[in-house]
Amino acid sequence: MVVSFHSNLSNPRTAKVHLACTIEEFKKLETAEESQFIAGSSGHGNYAPLQAMSWPFYTIGGGVSEGGVARAVAFDVSPLGAVAVRRGDHVHAVDGEIGRVQGLVIEPDHHHVTHVLLQEGHAGGRREVAIPIGVVRGIENGIRLTLTKQEVEHLPVVELDPNRSGIEASGAVIDEILDHWADRERKWAGERLETEAERERFLHDFKEISRNTIRPAMEAVVQRLQEDGGGGIIWDGESRTTGRPRLILWMSLEGEIKGTPRQDLNPYLQLDANVMYRRIDVWEGDMWQKLGTSRATSPWPLGEITSETITERIVGILERAAGHNEVP
Repeated sequence: MVVSFHSNLSNPRTAKVHLACTIEEFKKLETAEESQFIAGSSGHGNYAPLQAMSWPFYTIGGGVSEGGVARAVAFDVSPLGAVAVRRGDHVHAVDGEIGRVQGLVIEPDHHHVTHVLLQEGHAGGRREVAIPIGVVRGIENGIRLTLTKQEVEHLPVVELDPNRSGIEASGAVIDEILDHWADRERKWAGERLETEAERERFLHDFKEISRNTIRPAMEAVVQRLQEDGGGGIIWDGESRTTGRPRLILWMSLEGEIKGTPRQDLNPYLQLDANVMYRRIDVWEGDMWQKLGTSRATSPWPLGEITSETITERIVGILERAAGHNEVP
């Protein structure tokens, strides 16, 4: 069903609601409210007061039964699959409650809810604030948002001119809200583009330093190991799980590595390009023939990686690995 609202905010009594259905169709609609009656009797049989409840009945003379005056209790009924939002419902930001619902903003052409109005007296101020429906993540024990309190405070304030008609005022508010939202979208889009550009620069820098600094230092270590009777393998690719660029140096203290290298058998240095945080995540192991340790270490800023620091890190791993087999 389509419902259109026509209201004058300066005079709510003139508000009108137009339904796109006939009277017969309207009569077939489900009721939006249910009532239950609780008898105010002093007891019944072996039951104490308030332990017995019944629907009211009336005497021939038109009076209520002697059991007492029944109290009617009404309950709102929401259609199956729908949710109800009421004025005064609590509104929760990510970091706590921010206020209560004042009302909803309805888009006039398609009759969709576009915004939730936060009533005066909320945590961020004394005036009404319009919250875009897109940032509502759920309606459970109140309305729950994806914004923080500070972000809600920066949303536009609703200020209506009582001298204008309801349609004009609502249209102006919607225009202001959508303009503000468009500005935020453009700002967020710019920030996303800048973040993506930073990530691209980081990836480019990592590939450059891998080709010109990290890999040559690893190759020099492998060559020295082979000259001294050991061996090594450099693996260059991407993580199967995260897709991050990865560079691993596997080492052997005795002979070339046969088969697939293992963290419990071979010393290693693993460098992962963490694009999100623009840093190098480091794993290293000094295990040789199942003696030693394998662990993640502190992240390595890209700017601190040089041929010398790479070589020092690898030599330290080899020294610890060789020390496990020493006789005390």
